[in-house]
Amino acid sequence: MSSSQIVSVQLGQCGNQVGGEMYNTFINEAIDAKNMKGVKLKFGEEYYDEITNNLFRQPRTEKEGGLPIARAVLIDMEPKAIVQTV
Repeated sequence: MSSSQIVSVQLGQCGNQVGGEMYNTFINEAIDAKNMKGVKLKFGEEYYDEITNNLFRQPRTEKEGGLPIARAVLIDMEPKAIVQTV
């Protein structure tokens, strides 16, 4: 298992929307893999750990909620695009 961490930079409305969907896809695939049964269980748990450790950080407080938080920098001239993504 590698110990790298990835941070994405999302620019503009399109970049923020695509980035938001990308992170949703990653976390949903990781959760699905973690819930695998049988022979693939070990792979699923390793995949979940790899995705959540490299692309997300764990919440530090209860206010942040229980879901992992994407490692991303969102940049846009309009706050609306960022608020919709977050």
